[in-house]
Amino acid sequence: MLALPAMAQSSAVGDPQRNTIEVQGQQTTVLVQPWEGRKQHGSVLLLPSLGQTADAPGLITYLRTELPLSGWATFSVSAPQRPTKLNFTTKAEDVSKAGDGKIADTGAKPTQHRSADEWQQLRQQQQRYLAELIEQVSPMMQQYPGGWVLISENQTAALVMEMIANQQLSMPNLLVVINPYSADSQQNRQLADQYGLFAMPVLDIQSPDGSPQSLATVAQRQLKIAALVAKQSRQQQLSLNLSQPTAYAECLNIIKGMSLTTVH
Repeated sequence: MLALPAMAQSSAVGDPQRNTIEVQGQQTTVLVQPWEGRKQHGSVLLLPSLGQTADAPGLITYLRTELPLSGWATFSVSAPQRPTKLNFTTKAEDVSKAGDGKIADTGAKPTQHRSADEWQQLRQQQQRYLAELIEQVSPMMQQYPGGWVLISENQTAALVMEMIANQQLSMPNLLVVINPYSADSQQNRQLADQYGLFAMPVLDIQSPDGSPQSLATVAQRQLKIAALVAKQSRQQQLSLNLSQPTAYAECLNIIKGMSLTTVH
């Protein structure tokens, strides 16, 4: 068991507690919002989109501040970094002539992409970050006994799903994934198959403005989830875009309802 980091006192009622941990040699912040009121259901770990910090504006921050009112202590952390863009180099002989700004296109070479091995190495690096981070946050969450819920979105959700499927991460009492997708097309096609490996309930939330990769698998994910009725899993397709704050309350109510029926 790792030593529990000192809990910082909030500066005002309702403000999050800020805790600093070291992950892969870098300092990162964990925002803790204790549960409020008489209800005490447990804790929720919030993992935002790749490249986003613990306090990035959006749905995750909204859930961090609202779920404690329903008896859930929330823990928000920074996500792994986004993949760096591939660098392209142009040979001197491929430039038509100096100063015209034009590059000769042979038409025979496909656009450069990451190989399957490169995508796998990238995912493994991101997952090592998540594993180390969650290992250090887990002792903090134990201060709020009860069930625990893991909420993640977009590419981070796909990373978490693969980790749970490969038994690299303990299964939460409830997994919530919002617009899950992988930038690796092969991995994205296999995303729905991972639902069959989960022993815990899953809440799959899809919004109309989700990434094209996420929208491409929504029907397949729905079919896989339909086979998990005994595990109380379900998919919820929103009518509103998550770019609109009005959709946040709908997500909150869906998650609250699902957590009450599945987490004991």
